[in-house]
Amino acid sequence: MHLHRTDPADLVGLLSLDDAYGLLTSTAIRTPAIRTPAIRTPAIRIARDGQVLPESSYTRSAKLAGKSVTGLVDTRKSLALFDGGATVVFQGLQRYWPPLTRLVAELELGHPCQANAYLTPPGAQGFAVHSDSHDVFVFQTAGSKLWEVHGEDGPEEVLLEPGLSMYLPTDTPPARRRRVSLHVTLGINQLTWRGLVERTVKPVLAGVPDDHLPAGYLDDPDLLAGALADRLEALAEGVRRTDATAAVEAEIRRFLKSRPPR
Repeated sequence: MHLHRTDPADLVGLLSLDDAYGLLTSTAIRTPAIRTPAIRTPAIRIARDGQVLPESSYTRSAKLAGKSVTGLVDTRKSLALFDGGATVVFQGLQRYWPPLTRLVAELELGHPCQANAYLTPPGAQGFAVHSDSHDVFVFQTAGSKLWEVHGEDGPEEVLLEPGLSMYLPTDTPPARRRRVSLHVTLGINQLTWRGLVERTVKPVLAGVPDDHLPAGYLDDPDLLAGALADRLEALAEGVRRTDATAAVEAEIRRFLKSRPPR
């Protein structure tokens, strides 16, 4: 865990409490707002006592130009759930909230990054204690939240408030005791060497003939040795001919195209 303190206005300006209420009440946001062939992330979720509530409990349908539109967030239902102790989660804000779009773009981490925000009423527990499978930056923009972060030296309490940001490496389990609060998390979905090797080998592997193994190989495994060695050598030669740098650049271009412009 690492902590960094800055001017509170620098963080509050990224997503204030008024901004969050405005998204919830004034933008006709839809639960399937973030939806591309590769992305199936709802723009909003609502959770209470560790359970994600069904969309039907906080959405409605409407008619637009004679056509039915579903998944519209119902302000009345959502605020009633919030007043009843539920947490409102704004997901993928880097795709539709410009201040966080710019922040994620300016970070230039080289890894895909997603910004979520959690609007939590006093004394509520939206999600059960868990550890994330990716690195996380957390910063508070309204209210405060007492975190209990478990590290190698045991648990440590951190009062997160505007102006203080926290970095949690992968698999750090935090517990949270909440007051009225709005905080933003930046999840860093790191690209890995295994992923790069898989992407580099995949097109070459597709060119290996899918012939049947020779009869009798269970009784005489040596029947496989020579032919397998030949195929592995051909695969290695194909990888050597592949421009790995071009594969990485192509992957980065695909990622950048999936984000809105700055």
